[in-house]
Amino acid sequence: MQTIVLFASILYIVPLDYIPFIGSFGLQGWCYTVAMWMAMLCSGLTIVTNYNWPPVSQGWQACQPYLAQVSQSTEFHFFFYSIIWLNAPPFFAVLLVPGRRALWSVMMFAAKAGEMGGFGPQWEQIKPRWEMIKANEKEILVYSSMVEISLGFYLVAMLIIEQDISRLMSLFIYWSFLRIRFHAPRSKAMHEAAWLRIDAKAAPITALPGVSKVVELGKAQFNKPM
Repeated sequence: MQTIVLFASILYIVPLDYIPFIGSFGLQGWCYTVAMWMAMLCSGLTIVTNYNWPPVSQGWQACQPYLAQVSQSTEFHFFFYSIIWLNAPPFFAVLLVPGRRALWSVMMFAAKAGEMGGFGPQWEQIKPRWEMIKANEKEILVYSSMVEISLGFYLVAMLIIEQDISRLMSLFIYWSFLRIRFHAPRSKAMHEAAWLRIDAKAAPITALPGVSKVVELGKAQFNKPM
């Protein structure tokens, strides 16, 4: 499933819709949909494998402890992410996040198989490049977190430009997702580092009179415990 996510994400970046004959099938849009659906299903399957099915038949009271536990897991975060963007217009940057996760999953599996003699000489050709990427894992994860955050501002910009009230719900839900990512123990360090870099780049704007007060109010709300 992660392999499908990876290749569908790569194919979406290729301008298939502009290739004669092939473009008439709308394959680019299908690649986006397939990548997001596969990412969602993969996260959902991992959640069920690790935590079992939610106890829906036992009522809401029984589901609350289950959700409290599951909501701290990375897979729940990206299950949530996939649902949000499945209901939004396609945008290439959205696929950078599940695409990066899919690359990690596929290459980690390939590395284990390679150590056991699988893939033969093909793995030996790929191995040095993967080791180079793996050595920069922390930096890549920070950049991935910056993409997640930037997509939140993208939704704000689209709401203003298009003046489409239907985007308001997606905006609210996505910023709730960012708060979850910021406060969750496994993603907190990466998101704190990402926010610091974004804050430094935006400092000339956020320091303007009037803007700074709005920014501080936003930070106070965002930093409230979940």
